[in-house]
Amino acid sequence: MKRIIYATISTLALVSAAPLFAQNNASDVAQAGEAGLVLVEQQQGSDNDAVAEQAEGSVDSDIKIYQTGNGATATSTQGEGVGNESIIGQTAAGSVVVGQDGDRNESSVVQNGDSSVELSQTAGQGGYVNNDSMISQTGDGSIIRVSQTNLEAEDTNRSNVFQYGDFQSADVTQVGPRVGSTVTQEASATGASATVDQSGFSHSAIVSQSAADASVSVVQSGIGAGMGSFIAPITHSARVTQWSSATGSDASVIQSGEGSEGHNAIVSQRGTESSAFVSQSGDGVEQYSLVLQSGAGAQALVDQQGEGNDADITQDGDATYARVYQQGGFNTATVDQPSDGASAYVAQIGDTNASEVTQTGASLAAVAQIGSGNVATVEQTDAGNRAGIGQGVTADLAELLEGDYDSVGFASAADSHASIVQNGAGSDAAILQTGSGHDAAITQAAGTTGNLALVTQAGTANVATVLQASSDNQAVVNQSGMGNSATVLQ
Repeated sequence: MKRIIYATISTLALVSAAPLFAQNNASDVAQAGEAGLVLVEQQQGSDNDAVAEQAEGSVDSDIKIYQTGNGATATSTQGEGVGNESIIGQTAAGSVVVGQDGDRNESSVVQNGDSSVELSQTAGQGGYVNNDSMISQTGDGSIIRVSQTNLEAEDTNRSNVFQYGDFQSADVTQVGPRVGSTVTQEASATGASATVDQSGFSHSAIVSQSAADASVSVVQSGIGAGMGSFIAPITHSARVTQWSSATGSDASVIQSGEGSEGHNAIVSQRGTESSAFVSQSGDGVEQYSLVLQSGAGAQALVDQQGEGNDADITQDGDATYARVYQQGGFNTATVDQPSDGASAYVAQIGDTNASEVTQTGASLAAVAQIGSGNVATVEQTDAGNRAGIGQGVTADLAELLEGDYDSVGFASAADSHASIVQNGAGSDAAILQTGSGHDAAITQAAGTTGNLALVTQAGTANVATVLQASSDNQAVVNQSGMGNSATVLQ
């Protein structure tokens, strides 16, 4: 009952025994297989062109094309068969090309305005492959390209794209099973562009843009232990949200790995002219990155290599900068910048290191950890402070604070603790630790200015405490050997 070829070139063609063509309209329909339906309806308008074709045993396949006005062109081609469906609707200017090749593919396209869509879905051989795609565009030169390819995996590709107005463009490429992508760009996102590239198993990307001139790019890749047999459940996940206030912001996420678990990245941008870059790679346990930007001109960079690493960056202040680099396993880094003009640098190489930086003033903080089990904490509550913690790092601290890095060397540290609290303004503090089991703390009290505190520890289990409760003090502590203790009160 479903084998119908129904092409309506104009409204009169429904009741006319002879074909009747409106000006510049054209329709070309071909069908093969069983239980297929082709319905092409073009009403009024000019330059409409629709070509629908089903072949290669198109079982239960459907093609439906609706077009009116302004030179729209739609082409839907379905091959191999098994439950394919394509529904295309255009009103006014637009162009659609859809190609589906096998295994229960579905495609729906709705366009209004100067839009253009290219969609290609190619299923693998065998398995329970199920490609699915939904595209909706409304006005203002939107362009979408989606390509989904399955490779013998008993899995599902999925892509949903919604664009509403202005100069938007979305490019989604998915290869492999259980990937999935959702891109939403609203009318206020003038000139916005979103790119999602996923390959290899169980990935998910969600991109939402409602800000003017914002840009998002997501790349995720990972291959399991054998295409034709068991496939490791790699699950990379990326969620990028650009709110309407995030004019001119951009975000990029790159995730790769072939281990038993995937990586997870979340980026939220509310401030104008902000930038976020996240790169996560490794074949082991999931790595996690969280970037929250609500301040204007914020910049965040995260680079994680290994497994089980965690980086959290929150930037509520304007013109803030945060950079986190992690190499190894199960390191954690937290940067919180609620005030304007703060800068933080964190580098962790090794395993199970932890660092936390909190800046409520326009100050500079740098943490470098090389080794394992080290803990570093920096808290700055006023402006003009500089703080540095190096665990597994050697240097001349005086030269380092003046920007001379020639004396920097790399060693190793383990199970050491370092803490710097700067509640005053315009002060410097630094702690260097090599060896193991050290504990160092520097506190510069509120209301103080111009203080300098330097602590160097080498050996094992040394303890140093420096408290500066007045201004313009200098304290230098050098410890080597084992079990030494020093306390400085100024």
